[in-house]
Amino acid sequence: MANVFLFPLNQSSKGSPNPYMTNFKNALKRKVTIVNEKAVHRGVLTLFFYLFRSDFFILNWIEFLSEKRFGIIQYRLFVVFCWISKILQKKIVWVLHNKGSHHGGSSSKTAYMFDILMNRADHIITHSYSGKEFVEKNYPAAVHKVEVIIHPVEPPFEDDFSKQKTYDMLIWGSLHPYKGVDRFLEFIRSSSEFDRFKMLIVGKCFNESYKEKIEAYLSDNITYRDEMLTIEDIAALAARTRFVLFTYKSETILSSGALMDTMRMDTQVLGPDYAAFKDLSSLSCITTYRTFEELPSIIKAYDETKTWNQEMRERFYKENNWNSFADKLFDYFLNG
Repeated sequence: MANVFLFPLNQSSKGSPNPYMTNFKNALKRKVTIVNEKAVHRGVLTLFFYLFRSDFFILNWIEFLSEKRFGIIQYRLFVVFCWISKILQKKIVWVLHNKGSHHGGSSSKTAYMFDILMNRADHIITHSYSGKEFVEKNYPAAVHKVEVIIHPVEPPFEDDFSKQKTYDMLIWGSLHPYKGVDRFLEFIRSSSEFDRFKMLIVGKCFNESYKEKIEAYLSDNITYRDEMLTIEDIAALAARTRFVLFTYKSETILSSGALMDTMRMDTQVLGPDYAAFKDLSSLSCITTYRTFEELPSIIKAYDETKTWNQEMRERFYKENNWNSFADKLFDYFLNG
């Protein structure tokens, strides 16, 4: 079995559950030996500890090292690691999740990390065709390394929730400016077409000024719950909601774990017409929009027979579950 170093081994996500790395690790263990599975995480230093014991290095979000604690030091050490690993002929698989930082804005160091990884990575995985387009446009010499694999999904939730629709729209997940919730609320305040829609926003907000901004837009038809719920609780709310709405405005987004979790639920998705939302818009559960102005007419024209039923969810899960993802990863890269 191949010896693989997986980075980061665990992912802490402030404000919403994100089991991506745990699922990645558990699925991959069926195929390879994860050499750092029980290691204490020491940031980029851990790469050096396992340099001689690893055949492959699978790296997630490492391009944002400069934003972490001791970021400048970690960033410089990673440059050294890339140089040494190339001499030792170690293979690097880079998972390209975003086109840039959601929070950190533009950074010359992050841009340089993109340059390094585009050059040094032997293979690049992205969960969205927009990711491949991004590489083709900005790093054409690296596009031959890119493989698109749909973001894996966990098992669908059973349809055992109440079918009575309490809300028209649900927005869920931790509240950050890049998600554009404030921008959406500001827009609908000036549009009477949204007055008939009842909305629920659920998610922890750790920025007090941003929270105050959200709360200023609340009304009798717009409720905000500043709390972090389990994914099961979110699914129960989604089953009682006509649509789950994604208001993302960030152009850095390529894929969305929240989207994939929502596809496990008994509801319909409204999302922006780009990245993973656009990729999957042919599915019966997803409708995309270009501007907020389009939403009332989309909802009005929505065909009630277009439902994301249990059979469809089961089929999508079978084709795109975590074990299937690990099989594709192994076949494409680790067995090559």
